[in-house]
Amino acid sequence: MSAHANPNQITDGLVFGYDTGYNISGESLGVGRYFKGPISTNVLLGLTHSRSNTSGANGFVLNGEETVSIPTIGSRSVKYVEYFNNYNNTGDLSCCPNLFYYHSGYIGVESSTSYTYSIIYKHTGNYTHPNFMYRYEYQTDGTYNTEGGVHSTASSRRRHLGDGWYHAWGTFTTQSTTTQLRCYSFLYNYGTTKHKFYVASVSLIKNISGDTHLITPSQLMLKPNTSVSSTQSIIDLKRTTSIDVSNVSFDSNAQMTFDGTDDYIALPSDIRSIFTSYPNCMECVLKKSSSDQGDMVAFDVDITRWNLNYNMYVSNQWSFDFYDGTEHVIAAGNYDDEYVHFVLQQLSDGTMQIYANGVLKGSSAASNLAPNGSSIRIGSRSNGDSRYFNGYIPIMKIYNRALTSVEVASNFTAYKSRFQL
Repeated sequence: MSAHANPNQITDGLVFGYDTGYNISGESLGVGRYFKGPISTNVLLGLTHSRSNTSGANGFVLNGEETVSIPTIGSRSVKYVEYFNNYNNTGDLSCCPNLFYYHSGYIGVESSTSYTYSIIYKHTGNYTHPNFMYRYEYQTDGTYNTEGGVHSTASSRRRHLGDGWYHAWGTFTTQSTTTQLRCYSFLYNYGTTKHKFYVASVSLIKNISGDTHLITPSQLMLKPNTSVSSTQSIIDLKRTTSIDVSNVSFDSNAQMTFDGTDDYIALPSDIRSIFTSYPNCMECVLKKSSSDQGDMVAFDVDITRWNLNYNMYVSNQWSFDFYDGTEHVIAAGNYDDEYVHFVLQQLSDGTMQIYANGVLKGSSAASNLAPNGSSIRIGSRSNGDSRYFNGYIPIMKIYNRALTSVEVASNFTAYKSRFQL
């Protein structure tokens, strides 16, 4: 299988890279199997049928499990409850049947802390309710604190995956004395029509971005009581390197960001060694924030080598260019607050090239751009002079060869629609 989700992308010579699997809207495409989401732990302890099978004149419950195909996620074995509840005619299931619970005993949480509760579900009658994701909060001694539903039908907190399947989420902050929860799914759906309520996955994770929804990618929602560490959050496209993301940030869609103050990814020595000789190549898709007012760097292979650099090329303008420490060798143009596809490479004779959105912006055989792979970071300069990138870098790749113009165009085409380039 190709290392990429898109078969038109070039893999020959690829030695390192990542793709977070997002589009221009920050939505997961379901292709980012190399992106495991932000550092997090799903504190839920299970997904369990909580209602015994019942067959009555005014109520029916049949628990089951079924293998289904969920759009953007794929085939998965999920639990369901087939039911009807004629509560208004002395129903057999009482007011609001609890059909699933997501715990065994209490779930330990931190007090005064923001959590995001996510669920992937389908209801054959298109019914939905905040109590699909419901929590009770307790103190350490079991004293009840509060309760409430978290799910919403608002488009900002629910995405239709297709075929009636939804990925939904909501955020709440635990009370100051809350240390444990119990979590359930309740239904207020009344009548005599039989429906199926499927739940494929549930997740409750502590937010790492204040009160912002930290949305776990739908295709990678964690199994209960499992964790993603800083070196599991992104797996290299070649599956040879775990990428440490402990020094980067994540936005509300769980997309990796660089905040312009202290975010970066340091690459291991075996990848840095690619730049001790040529040919070699860096490829990326990125978006720089116009709020940058400094000399921000997206890629840096030592200040004496070559950079994808932000420098003042024309008065009051910011550009992407090759900079050799003395002059701007190739100016690629100005791109603020828009995604752009870049290829920066050194040919076998040492010639430097830079492509922007598939177009060659210039070449230079500057002799002082000698290989030096002593240090490399994504998102900041490697010499620690506090110059940090502000924006997004959803895709980055390194090759041990230069790409041809046809190959550059092929890779650009593969990303063009996704990022509206």
